[in-house]
This record gives sequence, C-alpha cells and structure tokens, in this order.
Amino acid sequence: MSERAFRGARAVGTGSVEVAEDGRAKVAGSLAFATVSQLLPVGANAIKEGRAATIDLAGVTASDSAGLALLIEWLSVARSADQPLRYENIPAQLRQLARLSEVWPLISGEAQVEVGAANAEVAHREVGRGDTQAETAGSSNAEAVGGAESIRDQAP
Repeated sequence: MSERAFRGARAVGTGSVEVAEDGRAKVAGSLAFATVSQLLPVGANAIKEGRAATIDLAGVTASDSAGLALLIEWLSVARSADQPLRYENIPAQLRQLARLSEVWPLISGEAQVEVGAANAEVAHREVGRGDTQAETAGSSNAEAVGGAESIRDQAP
C-alpha cells in the first residue's frame, strides 16, 4: 500500500495517526505520555466511524505505559461502537510491556476468542436458570480497560 493511499493524517507532537480509505490506519512516532492524550481522539473517531479496523504500529519508534493504555482504550472504543479492531506489527517494547502487564491476550487479539467463549458459557448458564438477561464476560476486561480511562480524561 503506498503512502498516497492514506488520507486524514494528523501529526501530534512526535506521534501521528494516518487513516486510509480501506479501513486501515498507521501510527508513527511516539506512543508516550506526552502524545497519547492528543492521539486518543484521532484514533477513536476513526474507529467509531469504521475507518480503522486494523491499526499498523510498525512506525512506532518509542512507547511507554501510556501508549499501552492508549491501545487498550482504542479497543474499548471499538467494543463500545461495535466495530472490529486489531493491531499489526506491535513493536517489541509494547509487546513486552503488555506481557508484563498481563494484557497481551487483549492487545494481540487472543482474548477475543476467550471472551466470546466465556460470553456463550455465561449466557447458557443464565438461560438455563430462566433469567431474561444474561451477564457478559466483558467485565473480565474492565480492569485492563479501566487503566486507560485516565488518558481519556486528559483528552481535549
């Protein structure tokens, strides 16, 4: 895919989000405390509008825990908007931080299958008891997503 295919690029500090016409986005530069509060709404809007089902992180040059929180928040936005989202080319630094933070399955997409199976099991148990409303297993990820809320509060 050529760089010309991307439109709506918005640079923020030393980080940027470029949204393509084909449902893909590229993040470049730094995903750190200094940049994430400004990158959050750019990515969130693209996700909500269905313009960023895949986010390529190959261009990320630096990251910290705020960058990891941003990725978790974007997953939360996608789930709330009922939009698909997956990450590609996750840099080693973010992979290591996600593993240490025990959110790698969430970031890598491995948790989606597990959560789907857990939702089916909970729904099956609830229906078996005759309840009209089933719980969801989404709350199992609430703790991981909750850590990202602090950057959402800082967004302009």
